[in-house]
Amino acid sequence: MDADEIRALLGDNIFERAKKYRKRIQQSTCTVNADGVRHISAMVQGSGGSYYYTQAWLRENGSFVSASCSCPYNQNGEGTYCKHIGALLLDDAEKNAPAPAAKPDAIIVGEVWENAAHYLNGDMMDSAMNYDFRRYCRRFFAEETVDAETFDTNVSTLLLRYRENALFAQLNLLDSHDVSRYLSLCGENVDKMELSVLLQMTFPGMPCVFYGDEKGLCGVSESEYRQAMAWGESHPLEDIYRRLIALRKEHPALRYGDFVTNFAAGKTYSYSRNWENTRITVTMNLGGAPIPAPQTGRLLLKKGGNHDIIGAWEYEVREERIHGGDDL
Repeated sequence: MDADEIRALLGDNIFERAKKYRKRIQQSTCTVNADGVRHISAMVQGSGGSYYYTQAWLRENGSFVSASCSCPYNQNGEGTYCKHIGALLLDDAEKNAPAPAAKPDAIIVGEVWENAAHYLNGDMMDSAMNYDFRRYCRRFFAEETVDAETFDTNVSTLLLRYRENALFAQLNLLDSHDVSRYLSLCGENVDKMELSVLLQMTFPGMPCVFYGDEKGLCGVSESEYRQAMAWGESHPLEDIYRRLIALRKEHPALRYGDFVTNFAAGKTYSYSRNWENTRITVTMNLGGAPIPAPQTGRLLLKKGGNHDIIGAWEYEVREERIHGGDDL
């Protein structure tokens, strides 16, 4: 619902009073049932200081279904719906408002920790913070608690979860303001961090670098992982980030291409991004025995000095032509 629809539902008098009660909302929640109906609820403080449990139900397209409030005014018939319900509806409308028309290319990114499919149907949000991407990377690269087969199964669910436009808009993060620093989870192992960033910069979606990751900031507790930026300090990760960001920016296939798994077994993971007549293949070794290095196409980036193998915690990125073209 937008403000005009809420005004029509409440009437002018209660609508104006409801606007003043927006700041009195606490403990707001939102759930979605199997039919796609959203249930929003909150505790809204009344004029006498008491809190009233207020709830409303809205269809997937935002249209109103019903509402209720535990306040005596609503029960005694002060209008069809009370000011507390109005405040809840206005709060929900603002949270789900479209991007300002003054900037038509603006996007709305939601901080959603779980599956965000409900929010990405084109009428609420354009993207969401991809915490599952971080979770799967943590298990595979940082903790080494899953093998490549399991990891590939996990990330494949991310590729199938959303429509294509939402998939390529996902905010792929390794760190945020609410979680322990990823480098700390890696045991401050830069090799693990580098492979994680390599995947982040070559995976469908929008890679998001949290401040200080390039400076090697660490921290497990909130006071640690929200520490001040390490201005003036240098770290090997700075060059790693520059190199991998430049790789993504230079090659459109890494931004727009399909994602295809080539091989996933044990500690070896290989995948390609295919775009128009170009294929870019990433092959990485998560600390296992050396594996033969691919020899097709043009070498774009390599970690490790032996061009015949990919050793432990090393990788290669290669480019080749597809659809009948010659190798680059």
